[in-house]
Parts: sequence; structure tokens; C-alpha cells
Amino acid sequence: GLEKFNTIILDFKGVVSVGQAFVDEVFRVFKNEYPNITIHHVGANDEVDSMIKRGLLK
Repeated sequence: GLEKFNTIILDFKGVVSVGQAFVDEVFRVFKNEYPNITIHHVGANDEVDSMIKRGLLK
């Protein structure tokens, strides 16, 4: 099923931190496997947002 979607919104409300491996898997590996799906993140605190942005630079 994921090919049915064109946008995914991940809500990080209440998430205190995320690991580099998680960010890499979602924002690089998944994105490479499903290039037509756009991933948006919302509700991230500064630490989580920073990790995501750092992962997107790779």
C-alpha cells in the first residue's frame, strides 16, 4: 500500500528526541524507495527538528 499515497505527514508532537538512524531511514532510505511520496513533519520540538534538518542535508 504505500504507493497509494502521495503525501505523508509525520506528527512529532510529544516526541522528545529521535535518533540519527530513524531520521536516515525515514527521510533518506524511505524517500529513495518511494520518490513520488512527499514527507512533511509537524509538531517537532527544536531538538527533533534539528535532527531532521541535519538528516535532510545528507
